[in-house]
Amino acid sequence: MSEQADKERIAELEGTVKTLLTRLSVLEKQINPPPRPAEPARLEGMPAGDLRLIDQMSVPQHILREMQAAVPDAVVREIAKDGRR
Repeated sequence: MSEQADKERIAELEGTVKTLLTRLSVLEKQINPPPRPAEPARLEGMPAGDLRLIDQMSVPQHILREMQAAVPDAVVREIAKDGRR
């Protein structure tokens, strides 16, 4: 084989390697997808009256979500019932 033929074969093999590496990375992402960010706890399961009281509070929703993540549901329920802010 000539030097030119060797260079062409090397270029061809490098292209094949790049293609295989791309396919491998796609397959790895399918098998092991990146973890989803944790969703904040929801106000599900609370009585409708408590949910209405919470909605009437003049606190922005993002603060309510932070409160819910940091404070137990029972404490949030009591704050809403008492009308405290």
